[in-house]
Amino acid sequence: MKSNRRKAFFPSVLFALCVSAQSTAYTATPETTILTPEPSHYSEKVNAKLGRGIENFFVGWMEFPHQIKKTNKEGGALQASTLGVGKGLVFTLARMGVGVYEIFTFPFAQDPIMDSMEEWEQ
Repeated sequence: MKSNRRKAFFPSVLFALCVSAQSTAYTATPETTILTPEPSHYSEKVNAKLGRGIENFFVGWMEFPHQIKKTNKEGGALQASTLGVGKGLVFTLARMGVGVYEIFTFPFAQDPIMDSMEEWEQ
């Protein structure tokens, strides 16, 4: 009977230590540094980064027609069919690459690498 109590004692102590350590890990103090960010700001940045990464990866192909359209407005049809296609391909690959990077590194909150597609002119 004693061995059953011992077997149950150590996991319960470990659980209690983990729960108490977790609750004190993110307390906001005046000495808060970059290594211990305030939870609401950190979680917002992490969620935003993951969302940007998913958006950039799955909708990054829209850079291709956008760059062609943008180059057509700036320089005409000839530039759009040459320079616009090249820029579209490069920007598509870049946006999708940034998307993959942001998906895999979302736990490390940081500012956006590329502008959002919502900021494109209409």
